[in-house]
Amino acid sequence: QPIKPAYVHVDRVNQFLEEKLKESGKKNELIGKGVSSEAQFLFDTVYKTVSDTRWVDKNIVVLDSVEIFPPYKPENIKLINGSKSEAVTMVQRILQRGWEKLSEMEETKKGG
Repeated sequence: QPIKPAYVHVDRVNQFLEEKLKESGKKNELIGKGVSSEAQFLFDTVYKTVSDTRWVDKNIVVLDSVEIFPPYKPENIKLINGSKSEAVTMVQRILQRGWEKLSEMEETKKGG
């Protein structure tokens, strides 16, 4: 005996699909194009702390106030939009932690 389909709420399905499309668009902004795995790891590290973080070409923009340039070291940060320097200090700390984690991961791979 085949199961007869219940009534489908087309509006609800459309809303669900729109939300999924928005999510996938957002996820796309979270993946750097043509960047190293280290760069993506550093982006992810910053994003975990500050969700208002996105890629702009190969640069990482945080809170629309700080831009991080390759090679993504703490000294590769500059203020944009006339922002306050506390944002730089915070992002430098996060990046520093990210680089420390990366070097720990390298040590583990080498078995050292």
